[in-house]
Amino acid sequence: MKGKKKVPAFVKRNRYFLVVIVIFLLIIAPGLFGGGGASVFFWNLFLSVGIIVSSLATYEDGGGKGSTRRVTVLVLGGMVFVINWMGQYLSDSEYSVAVIFLCNVGFLFMIILNSVRFILKSKQVSSNTLFAAMAVYLMLGLIGGFLFVILEGLSEAPAFKGVEQLDMENALYLSFVTLTTLGYGDITPVSHFAKKLTILLSVVGQFYVAVLMAVLVGKYTSGK
Repeated sequence: MKGKKKVPAFVKRNRYFLVVIVIFLLIIAPGLFGGGGASVFFWNLFLSVGIIVSSLATYEDGGGKGSTRRVTVLVLGGMVFVINWMGQYLSDSEYSVAVIFLCNVGFLFMIILNSVRFILKSKQVSSNTLFAAMAVYLMLGLIGGFLFVILEGLSEAPAFKGVEQLDMENALYLSFVTLTTLGYGDITPVSHFAKKLTILLSVVGQFYVAVLMAVLVGKYTSGK
């Protein structure tokens, strides 16, 4: 009986750590399996695990049993889970990919809002608070990757130069070097919307880090 109780307790204590681990797997997954069906399968597999783990983390912070946030997390998470796997059997048109990726963006945005709420409501800085902050930053990078792929797919002319095809691997790379304002310059935006999106992502990344540091330092000093 004791062994059965340890599993949910471990998950509850380390829920945002698990979210961070799964997001790291998602970041490194594209391109590791040689492309094609295998790459898509493992991407969907890691993405599905990410949906489950992040839904669990948000569910734990969603208030009382049956609360609106908890129900929303379960319903939207289940919908995105199904849509991602159905996408393997739908056409590979730019519009179907855009719809699937937009659903993921919406889900990630909801998880980010709930995670930020958890950080702000935390009375002291714990390991869960720190990992929640890391998870939000990584999810911003994932959202940027999804949006870059959508933009490239729906643009009549190439939205970015420096790469033949802006697949998920290149999109995530571009998203995180933009988010961190590292900017190697090997992939650059050329279309109007691509430029605006990269500006927005870089500004959000810098503001998030600045505000987050202020919040965490304030909580840490007040808790001493």
